[in-house]
Amino acid sequence: MSDWRHRSLLAAIPHRCPPRGGTAASNSALHRTGRSRCSHPAGERERSAAWRRARLHKWRNRVKIISIVVVMSLAVISPAVGQQPSPADQEMMKVRQAMTNQYAEAIARNDAAAMADHYTADVVTASLCPESPPVVGREALAKRAQASLKAGIRDYSGKVKEMHLLGDGLAWSTGTSAFTITDKDGKPQQVRLNWLDMLRREGTVWRVSFQAFARVPCSP
Repeated sequence: MSDWRHRSLLAAIPHRCPPRGGTAASNSALHRTGRSRCSHPAGERERSAAWRRARLHKWRNRVKIISIVVVMSLAVISPAVGQQPSPADQEMMKVRQAMTNQYAEAIARNDAAAMADHYTADVVTASLCPESPPVVGREALAKRAQASLKAGIRDYSGKVKEMHLLGDGLAWSTGTSAFTITDKDGKPQQVRLNWLDMLRREGTVWRVSFQAFARVPCSP
């Protein structure tokens, strides 16, 4: 029988998709006969699509965080050792310190929305010690701020240690912060953090677009 007739007869034969995880021989046969594209129930296809979307979202977040960390690392090592801040850097340090003071005032007012407005809409924040999953986006950060207020965060203060402009509308800074929070046993706990962040100007307003912080001393 000619090859084209053989393929036509195979195509006319009704068939069912084999169960997942078929043998290598059956999978190979399906590939040879052009019948490897089997349909699956709608629910299974939807679950598979949702799983792929979730994986893609996680992958994009990881790429974004890695890219930001690389940029931050290059920015931090770019100034020469012992370099004195420029007049523009000194002015920007005043702006950054004012941002920190406004954040402290928002905490004192129990204003989670004002705390979140300190950051850009696409902000990424990450605790390096103790290590925890990054928080992505202002909306998620507002929920985290609300949880912190419920946990009794208070007496917040922060001090900018270093500030450098990278270009028009872009800068990075380092600093320390301290506050009191109520632990799981209901006792007040003093917390001190070191932070490194990237800032972006939106119109006339500066906001934090990336921030990494760690407790001092580090505790799990």
